[in-house]
Amino acid sequence: PGLRDYYKKLITLRKDTPSLHSRQWQPLDAAPSKQVYSYLRYVEPDQQPLIVVLNFSDRELEAEIALPKAFAAFGQQPLLRDLLAGEVVAMTAAGPLKVPMPAWSARILASATS
Repeated sequence: PGLRDYYKKLITLRKDTPSLHSRQWQPLDAAPSKQVYSYLRYVEPDQQPLIVVLNFSDRELEAEIALPKAFAAFGQQPLLRDLLAGEVVAMTAAGPLKVPMPAWSARILASATS
């Protein structure tokens, strides 16, 4: 798929996902910090949270993301759905989220059950 299709998908996601057009967001601590940037988007605290993860590296890596206590339950789900790739991503059971990230990639992670 080309760049135009990618942008069309982003626009559709933004229109269809309330958290992506909400003004509520919060940067997250993510490691490795020089290659990864991550933030939360949500409608209200604990309502429809999404985690956006960006990998600015030319290497595949595992991003470690610490979530605030208000969103701890969201981070304890065994599976999250990547809305951008259309796939389900397995998460770790304890500690910070560990998100597998392809090189030069982005993920928009939502609850797999929503």
